[in-house]
Amino acid sequence: MRFGKNFLDAIKIAVESETLTVYKSLYETDFSSIESFTLKEIENIFSLHSLYLHYTIEERRMHFGALALISLCTVILLPFIFLLNQYIIPLSIIELLLVLLLIPYVFVYRNYENRVRSMMVYSIILKNGILAKSEK
Repeated sequence: MRFGKNFLDAIKIAVESETLTVYKSLYETDFSSIESFTLKEIENIFSLHSLYLHYTIEERRMHFGALALISLCTVILLPFIFLLNQYIIPLSIIELLLVLLLIPYVFVYRNYENRVRSMMVYSIILKNGILAKSEK
């Protein structure tokens, strides 16, 4: 379930906190070794993860809007191709370009959706780690 590496690789900070370094390594291992951390460390990791999740959800929302807009333009333009005969070639070219843009964009949106879903699983793992440590 490794999605979102591009975002983690894009974080360019002069001095990384220990929590960010630990978060990056845990993210690579799907948070499998979370039990070895203290309650405070897990809470800090969860806080950082929540920020990352919020950012990814906003990115997904923006890409869904773009996907919906492209789809709407494709559907709205289609009847005009048949109604305006003198503009059939330029409108057909525009329609073809929209369809060619729409096809790969579905996969782009799917990647964002999968990333958010995997990060929600990581949130549950982290929250469970917090609860398990606080119950002891």
